[in-house]
Formats: sequence, structure tokens, C-alpha cells
Amino acid sequence: MALCKLCQSIPFTSLPLVPEGLNSSTRLGDKNELPVLFRRSKSNDEFSKLEDPIGCAWHKCFDALAESARTGCPLCNIVQAGVQIWLDHYQEVERTPAWNYFYKKSHVVPKEETLWLTKRFGGGDGFMVLVRNPIKNGIYFITGVNFAAEAGSPVAQKFLLRPIERDSGSRQSLDIAAALVSNCIEKHERCANELTPLPSRVLDVDPAGDMIRLIDCPADLKGKYISLSHCWGSSETLTTTQESYEARTTGIPLSHLPKTFFDTVTIARHLKIRYVWIDSLCIMQENVDDWARESGRMRDIYSNAYLVIAANHARDGSEGCFHERSARPVSKINLPEIGEAYAQLLYPGDEWTPSGVGFEEEPLSGRGWALQERVLARRILHYNTRQIYLECNHGIVGEDGCRFEDRYCCNLSELEKAKELDEVKEPVDEESEPIRDSSKQDLEHTMWKNLLWYYGQRKLTKATDKLPAMSGIAKLLKSRLEAQYVAGLWSDALIEGLAWQSIGHRAPTSATEYTGPSWSWASYDGIAATGLRGDWKDVAKIEDWHVELQSEENLFGSVKNAWIRVHGPLVELKPSEKGFNDHELVLKGMGRTPHPRLRTPYSDEEGRQLTPDHDELKESGRWRNLNMKVLILTSKKDPDAKAKEILCYGLVIAPAGEGRMKRVGWMFLDDEEANNILEDKECWRDVTLV
Repeated sequence: MALCKLCQSIPFTSLPLVPEGLNSSTRLGDKNELPVLFRRSKSNDEFSKLEDPIGCAWHKCFDALAESARTGCPLCNIVQAGVQIWLDHYQEVERTPAWNYFYKKSHVVPKEETLWLTKRFGGGDGFMVLVRNPIKNGIYFITGVNFAAEAGSPVAQKFLLRPIERDSGSRQSLDIAAALVSNCIEKHERCANELTPLPSRVLDVDPAGDMIRLIDCPADLKGKYISLSHCWGSSETLTTTQESYEARTTGIPLSHLPKTFFDTVTIARHLKIRYVWIDSLCIMQENVDDWARESGRMRDIYSNAYLVIAANHARDGSEGCFHERSARPVSKINLPEIGEAYAQLLYPGDEWTPSGVGFEEEPLSGRGWALQERVLARRILHYNTRQIYLECNHGIVGEDGCRFEDRYCCNLSELEKAKELDEVKEPVDEESEPIRDSSKQDLEHTMWKNLLWYYGQRKLTKATDKLPAMSGIAKLLKSRLEAQYVAGLWSDALIEGLAWQSIGHRAPTSATEYTGPSWSWASYDGIAATGLRGDWKDVAKIEDWHVELQSEENLFGSVKNAWIRVHGPLVELKPSEKGFNDHELVLKGMGRTPHPRLRTPYSDEEGRQLTPDHDELKESGRWRNLNMKVLILTSKKDPDAKAKEILCYGLVIAPAGEGRMKRVGWMFLDDEEANNILEDKECWRDVTLV
């Protein structure tokens, strides 16, 4: 079927870019498939209107598009399918409780608005469809189309993308994956390609035969290998133990492998990579010493890998890297002045940068170990629900041509660039001390804070893995920082490290097992937000600390116990005597328990809000009997503000026995109250936290 006259007039080779003024974005109803783009005014938070045109004008409204699709235009048909998907997601948001509170007054289905076409965000072949929000000055990214060509077709040089097949393990899908890897190898200077030392053990997957085998590697053996990142899940996983070790070195039939392992071998053989590393087979399970030793080598195992395979969509080993993907609307069309190509539907959740790189909806993205496995990899091949992605130090590219300039979370290759900078400036004169450039350490601490934020959103099967699952990244940063690793904190920023704010799921990492001291994020099952913004200065001082490791094989792994001694202003806290305020009454009316309010000796009668680290403390009312105190760690003062205007971060602590204290939450103190505590020399004490 031929294109309609309107589609024949589209200037496919010269579509305009997305308007430059779109400098902000959000998600309607927190749905990845409903991105809203807008321009935020510099003077305030209001959205300012972008004048027409915002692209190449296409259909006048949704009904006009639907009518053209009904008459048989193949391109309009594909876009109409995308519009319907968008409408389905929109209607889901309308049915949520949040709709009336947050969205109803500022959003409406833009059924009478013009549809505009622009180039894709990352410059891939195809186009995006934008529609104005008629109520507010925002723009809905409705859907899009990508263009692809079969290898060997007359337009294959014009369109480098190949049609996305439903089977992600088909020959063509394997060729696409190989092309993504080859492009990185051949063109990216920042992605290393040299031979690297092999891990202690690897699987030899030499393509001859239907067996693979586990081998021990000499320390000086170098080569190329693939590492697997996967969910163990609830299904039984094939492992190596002391009992099965000899059998594994003799040979493992391919028919005995879980599907994820089998698919990884298939990828390795297609890429002509002989060695594969899989944690459950290359680390002796139930051997404490071997596990501690090998978990301490995660930095090298994943950063040295030629490629990491991430089975993102699979919940366990039975689901595999490969799977049958949902069919995308597709049509073979004749593009004017270009030739015959495939048009396939684009999903906004894949194309739009803020939602695209996190892969939040994929099972593996919720697992704790997978964070360092992704971040440490020089290049990683993601097998997602909808498509394959290649991530490397030059960004992320998808099977459908979507492109993102940045890596997920952080790009550790930036540390190598920083290494080339001079770290020590020349002294001004012979008597001056060298001035150390702090920019390198600022970069590393910023990376660490970002990593902890993303790590706090993830879960672990074994709570005691909380520190080990970050040990590879910690080991890498330790090689760059002139600091000691203190149960998850860095010795050159201990006060800042103690001043984290508990966000999200407020609960201990484990109620029965020791995962770290109360003052470390390792003890908390949620986001431990570190890094206070602005010009904060340390008030308290670190006097001493001690950490006892579970095993000397991993200096960044599990700890048996740890304490830290701090000198700073310490005052008692008592429950506020004032009743609930208006906000707290609203919360109670919604069935939620307000945060406790506590008073220092210098407080007004209302007191200050305590944010407890564990919701149980608040819900049970147990906080009333804890004899809590607040230790001021750091403060911030606006240089242009009045003398008494100050803000302090207070660590809320409670007795833990033997004269020691434990962290239970945090609060902010400000102005006269904070100044009185800081100036009262009788308040300053040594406190040992466990």
C-alpha cells in the first residue's frame, strides 16, 4: 500500500531537530511511556511557551491521523498504533488516586492539537511525533518511527539499522549484537581493547562439541573473556562446589546448562570469544574463603572482561538472555527519493533519555550485585524486554537506533582522564607547602555518592552481601583516593559520610544479621543520601575508628564490627509537648503516622521533626522510650544572611550499651537554637558510635 499524500510530502532527510528551548522534562504519572517536555523559565519555575513551529507540521489532529490510517496508509497505521498505546497509558494514569491531586488540572488528551514531526533525540534514522499540551506549556512526546533496511538492500548504506526481529537469539539478532560490539571495538578510543589477565577460573567454551569445562588460569595468562551479569532468582542454579569441582573441570554438557548460561555460551561462540566467567560456576559456592577471595576480585573480573552480558529481562536462569519479544508494528514502505525500507514503531520510554538509561523496569536493574557489574564493565550488552543495547564509555546505543551520550549512573573512565591532570601544583615559594588539587577527589566522592543513591534502590538476596556487592567499585576508588575505607565510608570525608539522610524504604538491611554499624549505609535498606549541597562545614571532629573485617581476603567486604569516636555538640532530646499541627492531622486522616517531633533544651515548644531510619520506630511509638540525643555534625551559613541564620545537620542517636551509642535517625536544627548549642561548651562531648 502506498503512502498517503501527506506522508509523501514529509521531508524525511531534512526534518527539524527537537526545539532547542526544551530544557526540562518529566513523566506523567511517573510512567516512562508518557514523557512531557517543556522549557523552564530562568527567572522562576514556570513553564514558558514555545512558539510554533515545534517541528514539521503533519496531521491536524488525532482524528485526521486515524482516518488516514483507516484508508490504508502504512506509515499512518504505525503511528496510529503508537498513539493508541500512548492513550492506553494515559487512561491508566487517569484511574490512579494521584490523578485528581496532581494531574487533572494541568493535563488533557490533546486530541485537537497538531501532530509535529522532528528528528530523533539521538539522531537515529526515523522521526518522533510531538503534540502540544493545550492546558499547560508542555509538549507530549507521543510516539515515533525508526527506519531500517535488510543487509544487502539498495538502501542498506543509508539506513544502518536492521529490522528488529521478535527472537532476540535469531541469527540476525546475533549479527546485530556483534555489529554493536564491533563498532565499539573499532571506533572508541576510550573503550580499551587490549588482552587482560583472566580470572582465577573461567569456562572454556571452545566452539567444538557440545561440552564446556571449568579451567584454572595461571596468574600470567591473558586473553579475552565474557562475564555474565544475571539474576539467580528462585530457580535452582547450576553451581560449582568442592564436591562438584572435579566434574566441572572434566566437562559440563551444554544440555545441563540453565537457559541463561546456554545463551551466554551461544553469544560467546558467535563473537568467537573462547572464555566465559559465570559467578555460580567460577566461584566455589559454600566455600567461605574462596567466596571472600573471589568477591574481592570483582573489580578486575568485570572491568577486565572483553564484554559483559546482562540478562536484564530474565528473573532467573530459566528465562535466558534470548526470548520472544512482543511484536512491533512494522511495514515495508517506499520512502520518496530514498527507496524501500522498513518502518517500525518506536517507544518513548526507550527513546527519551531520563527514562531510557536506567532500565528500571527490568528485573536485573533491581538487584544489588548488578550495579557494580554494570558500572565496572568497559562494554556491556544488555538483553532487555524490548530490545538489545550496547553500553560503553561512549554512551548507550539500542537496536532501534536510540542513543544516549552518557553511561548509567557514572562513567568510571573519567577517572583515567582525571589521572592525567597534575594532582600537585608547584609551591609559590620554597617555604610554601605543595597545594594539592582536590578536583580529582571531588570527582571520586561525587561518583561514590551517586553510586550509593542508585545502590540504595536495589535489593539483595543475602543481606550480608551489602558491603561485598559494592567492594569492586570501592577497591577501584581506593586506588585513586588517599583515604582508608571505613565500613563503607571514606576516611577523608567521614563527617560528610556520617551525615546521610534516610530516604525511601526505611528499614534495617537485616533484622537478624549484622551487615554494618548503625552509622554506615550498609546497615540501612534504602537510599542513604549523602553529600549535603552548598557550603557545609564540619562541626564535629573524628577522633578515632576501628573496623574488624570478616575476612582479610576482601578488605572492602563484610565486617564483623566497627565503631567510630566523634567529638562534637551533643544535647538531649525530649518529646514535644505540643499537639499535632495541621499537616500532621492531614497525615493522620490519610492513615499515616507523622514523624515524631522532639525538643532540645533550646527548642520552642513545638520542637523539631525527627526522621527515623526505621519506620518501625515511628509506627510502634518505641521512640518515646529511647533516651535519644542529637549530635551536630555539620553546619551551613549563608554569608549574606543575618548572623543568627544557620542550618545544622544533627545525627539522632540512642544508647547501645556499654557507654556507646547507635544511630536511629536525623534532623535539622537552625537559627538561634543551633547557635546556642554550638556556643555552649558544656555540650561538647566524645561519643562512640557502633
